Amino acid sequence: FNAAIGIETKDEYLSKKLNYYRAVRFMNANLGDKSRILFLGGEQRGFYCKKKYAITHPFAPNFYTETLNNYTEPDKLYALLKQEGFTHLFLNLPEVSRLQGGPASTLTETGKKNNENFIRRFTKTVYAENEAYVYELK
Repeated sequence: FNAAIGIETKDEYLSKKLNYYRAVRFMNANLGDKSRILFLGGEQRGFYCKKKYAITHPFAPNFYTETLNNYTEPDKLYALLKQEGFTHLFLNLPEVSRLQGGPASTLTETGKKNNENFIRRFTKTVYAENEAYVYELK
């Protein structure tokens, strides 16, 4: 009730209730109008995001996980992301942990290694707080 009666602001309330809210606020304030964000790890909540985005579903195939699990070179994933117009990736680790059992959201050991290599080679971290990360594709 604190937000409803004005004791705290909407931003204060949402920042406490949604661990990813500050990351979304960052994206809204700092990413350009032509940005397109891929929400990773089964994160389906695009609430409050005012930029173009796409989600991945933990129980449906997604090209990000499939590509990392099936190729030894993450260059292919980078080319796919760029071809689809993505400029940024959003990763919310608590949501990844919560949905880890989803058959399409789980990275294999090869996929995990490819993901680490991909993040290191092809992205720049532009936001990291509260286990939520925004990566810019180089």
